[in-house]
Amino acid sequence: MSFFLFSATNPALAESKECYLLVEKSAAFDPTIVQNTALSIVSRYVEKVEPPPIGGLRQDQCTYRVTLTEGKGGSFISLSGQKINSIASSDLPGMQGFTQALLRAVHKTFTEESRKNEICLEYKSLLATDCQVVESLIYLYDANGQKIDNGNTVRAGDQFFVMIKPLTSLYAYVVSKDSNNNLFKIFPNPQVTDIPNPLNANFQYFIPPRSSDLIFEFDNHPGTEKLYFVFSATPLKEITRYFSGGKKTQTKEFEKQILTRGINLTTKKKTVSVKLPDHDHQSMDVEQLKGKGVIVKEVVLNHR
Repeated sequence: MSFFLFSATNPALAESKECYLLVEKSAAFDPTIVQNTALSIVSRYVEKVEPPPIGGLRQDQCTYRVTLTEGKGGSFISLSGQKINSIASSDLPGMQGFTQALLRAVHKTFTEESRKNEICLEYKSLLATDCQVVESLIYLYDANGQKIDNGNTVRAGDQFFVMIKPLTSLYAYVVSKDSNNNLFKIFPNPQVTDIPNPLNANFQYFIPPRSSDLIFEFDNHPGTEKLYFVFSATPLKEITRYFSGGKKTQTKEFEKQILTRGINLTTKKKTVSVKLPDHDHQSMDVEQLKGKGVIVKEVVLNHR
């Protein structure tokens, strides 16, 4: 593992405002390309940084750190400094993955639409997924049609169902995490429903579907249960890799790569008319999720 350290200004003019960029590099990346890419992106979108002078660097200077690791799931980036603290990932190989992950780490911290638009226009191919608006309504309910809210208590034998109504065309993924930290892909899953991704805007999708005899039921293992609603403008290859035919898988890689993507999310309550299976039309307070690229909603339930 090697390090690259860069200075923001000439040492002769060294002042407290000087900043440096420290890149921790792993795998077989070209050091020069890593250096130039990191300097360009951080300088343009975060704060000006330049290569260090021959005279070396002082230890008391402002420092930005880019930490890079690469595994079977792709590239993982941590970017931290006085103006940013962010993490991101990419499933693209090599330097494309490094560049995409670094751009994502910067993009997700922007709160102003003008800044988001600027980086999206400049890197529209690498940030296509991250720059498209994704919006959906979700409703998690029990066998009586009553809403199950984040933080609610559930018990063994309780049943639950999911309604999704996309407001934009999107790819939906619903994943449960049981009290033993196993993951199960509820949707898409041919064992649950033959509904394919992507989901069309303004249609109501029920999981399991109305015509199915299948039910979801909490088991006899108490603890913390979690449901993840993941919505994306484009297919998420990472999720497909983690699951095969609905089998359970461990959580570490999934949470590391997927959940770090869904930061740009706003939620609000909305009342809509919903026709649940075996129930009349009724007004429901559903949750409206909106963001760009990939959005992730976590629902935590206390399983007694």
